[in-house]
Amino acid sequence: MLCVYGTVLSAADPEPPRVLATIKPIHSIVVAVMDGISEPDLLLDGNISPHLFQAKPSHIRTAGRAEVVVWAGEGIERFLPSMMQNINDDALMISMAEHPSVQYRVRDKHSNHDHNEGEIDYHFWLDPKNAIALAGVLAEELAEIDPPNADQYKSNAATFVQQLGSTTTEIRTLLAAAEGRKYFIYHDSLQYLELAFGLGEAIIVAPQPQVQAGGKRLRALRNQLAEQQVGCLISEPQFRSPVVKSIAEDLGIEPALIDPLATGYKAGADLYPSWLVDMATTLADCFFASDNRKP
Repeated sequence: MLCVYGTVLSAADPEPPRVLATIKPIHSIVVAVMDGISEPDLLLDGNISPHLFQAKPSHIRTAGRAEVVVWAGEGIERFLPSMMQNINDDALMISMAEHPSVQYRVRDKHSNHDHNEGEIDYHFWLDPKNAIALAGVLAEELAEIDPPNADQYKSNAATFVQQLGSTTTEIRTLLAAAEGRKYFIYHDSLQYLELAFGLGEAIIVAPQPQVQAGGKRLRALRNQLAEQQVGCLISEPQFRSPVVKSIAEDLGIEPALIDPLATGYKAGADLYPSWLVDMATTLADCFFASDNRKP
């Protein structure tokens, strides 16, 4: 059993465990696996980045009730380990980053931005294969904790995997014409999506979202975008960057809005597949509009 922090729950507990997920895409996967058994709680229910999260009393109360916490890892929710140790150190912590069935990505030395070579990208949930892996991990973990509902957890996970297979096929069709195409984005949040569906590598404004790019970096970006004729600019609701806005105005381009945290979506089991399709549609439309702008 995976137990990163906290104690393993007793298999004799009569009620399903109280589960907390940190962000909406992960929460959606948890909801799907727990369908018909219990409703997991959601920690970050709003338009806020985990990078900039500051706990409020409502967050503390929700986290204090949790028996199981499902999260991406310290590269995203840096606040979580210390918060849980202070308010609820008995909770079982299930981290995507800690499980061998979840495939992680790194930007290598040929990257177009300044992340350290070999630095793990923690946006695991953007690859459907990792969502499938997480569903399987959750089914196994929850079945061991809650034996009376073991078959239902496993059946729910299998249903989720089947549905996501259809979603993945739809996305491949949507993005077929975008294969190998580069795009521009404020921070490096879409690598898993780009690799899963064959997009070109992103051109990144800020290697770390908390750090603003300097003048030298901005001049280099403008030159790179002009030289490579990158016409798809992505904006994120958590990072309303004046840099993206300024470059978009220079190039006469309207940025496309993509939310890697799905903050504007209604929480639930249907969120994950519909959000993936919406992101793919936005990217496809963005590249199509770029082609139509070319003389």
